[in-house]
Amino acid sequence: EGWLYMVVLTFLFVGAILREINLLMVLFGMMVGPYLFSLGLVLLSLRDVRIRRRMPETITAGQMLVVDVEVTNAKKRSSSWAIATTDVIEQEAGPNKGERVHASLFFPHIKPNQSSKQVYEGRLMSRGRYRLGPMRVTSRFPLGLLQSWFEWPDDNHVVVHPRQGRLSHRWSMLRQAAHQGRGKNARQQGLVEGDFHGLRDWRSGDAQRWIHWRTSARLGELMVRQFEQHRDDDLAVLVDLWQPSKPSEADRARVEDVVSFAATVVSDQCRRGGGQLLLCTAGTEITTARGPASMALLQDASESLAVAEAIDGDRVPELLSKTLDQIRPRTSVLLVSTRKIDLNDTERFVKLWEDPRQRRWAGRITCLDASSPEFASYFVPDEDTVALPEEVVA
Repeated sequence: EGWLYMVVLTFLFVGAILREINLLMVLFGMMVGPYLFSLGLVLLSLRDVRIRRRMPETITAGQMLVVDVEVTNAKKRSSSWAIATTDVIEQEAGPNKGERVHASLFFPHIKPNQSSKQVYEGRLMSRGRYRLGPMRVTSRFPLGLLQSWFEWPDDNHVVVHPRQGRLSHRWSMLRQAAHQGRGKNARQQGLVEGDFHGLRDWRSGDAQRWIHWRTSARLGELMVRQFEQHRDDDLAVLVDLWQPSKPSEADRARVEDVVSFAATVVSDQCRRGGGQLLLCTAGTEITTARGPASMALLQDASESLAVAEAIDGDRVPELLSKTLDQIRPRTSVLLVSTRKIDLNDTERFVKLWEDPRQRRWAGRITCLDASSPEFASYFVPDEDTVALPEEVVA
């Protein structure tokens, strides 16, 4: 509209000069006044305007994202009118890296030294790390002929965690069987005593090998070593995010199922508490999150899974080589992949079979294949959020 108005003004001015028609010059003067008036007000409307954005740092895929936008008019005397804001939400890391969505708000009137708040909300269905900003602030007040704008450079980030599903009873049976088998191996290796905790008086039934002879000789009475029993349920979750170089929708869905399953297992372990937990994800990068099973570790592990990206290369040998030397002997190891993994392939897993320290794990790693129908018997995705479209509503 502003450009068309300028064309009309130019036509009137040139016509008045060339044809020496005073009435056209008068009409030009009458029309240029509103144009200059609009120019002054549109520049004044955005002067000393400040933007503030409030939002959560993390959400889950499919969960409602609520963003509060506060516009402050810092001018002492004049109001700001008809201010529009357009926010850019872009995925910086994740399966849909580079995708954008926009959210717009309109603030009709903001008095001097006052603020106005509005909210936009929507669902981000894809996990990943998103950047919000820069925010474009515009005004076309009062006549809509001219537009003044600026970009507010303050960016915010939100991490969208992968959605979780439900673990089946068969998964519980698998974990229980692995736990019992691990305890049997521990007894065979003589590790059932656990870690050394301290000394105590000898009691009837204590084994002689637990007697601490040096302390007993000094005190004149039998003292035995006291051990702390290992009741912790240590777990290592290894995630292989492989997909073909030209993935189909089924391949992408399989990757998301693996990520969702790993997030559910980690969440279940952290909420139970106790034991050490290791999550190692192999995609474009190999990332590791480890520590005592707790809500703090759950946050780190969820962020690691949120930004993981699938790759068409084979990183399973590197994944095993990097993790097996870091875990304790009685840890349950789970390898979940988008494809079938055969650990008996000595050519593919050279270090696993040549290194004696890693070879002991060959028969103790539980492998789950997301492409197999059996995978559905261990895990049920959350169907409540799968079919929802991505949307942003002001």
